[in-house]
Amino acid sequence: MGVRTANVQPGNIGETLTGLAEVIHGRRDASPQESYTARLLTDVEDELLKKLAEEASEVIMACKDNDHDHIRYEAGDLIYHLLVTLERYGITLDELAGELNARRRNRYPFFSLPPLVIGDVLKRLVRRGAWIPIRRWGGGYRRPGSRSRRRGPGSRGCSSRCRRRGARPSQR
Repeated sequence: MGVRTANVQPGNIGETLTGLAEVIHGRRDASPQESYTARLLTDVEDELLKKLAEEASEVIMACKDNDHDHIRYEAGDLIYHLLVTLERYGITLDELAGELNARRRNRYPFFSLPPLVIGDVLKRLVRRGAWIPIRRWGGGYRRPGSRSRRRGPGSRGCSSRCRRRGARPSQR
């Protein structure tokens, strides 16, 4: 663990990352004997990857200690070494931002919508039959054709619907 930074003031993460990425890119042409960043960019690949793993484990340990300042310090080291790794493999911040934006839109489309819109979208999906409301167990939604693993209060895993119509689990 290094010396913690004193008098840390909040900043703009976008400007900070962009500025740091530019400095790292500029160090590619520097002498490896004079610049730690240049050495990471040009030396054996395993050295940089070991350093990245070490910094990630230090963040984990700082989180386990529940020490706010230490977590912030180690996260800064991890982000620096991650940016050096991205520079070494030719991945720009814009490319990384595009990846994150695509994931947010494609995999998690509801994260970028306000809650009222999410409710409206779910109602439309239910009307179209794309989602089926589950009313028996306190709400929620499931896709058609999927079976809930949770069973009703009956014996031998029989649901309440099965008991109401008089069928045994073997007759379903």
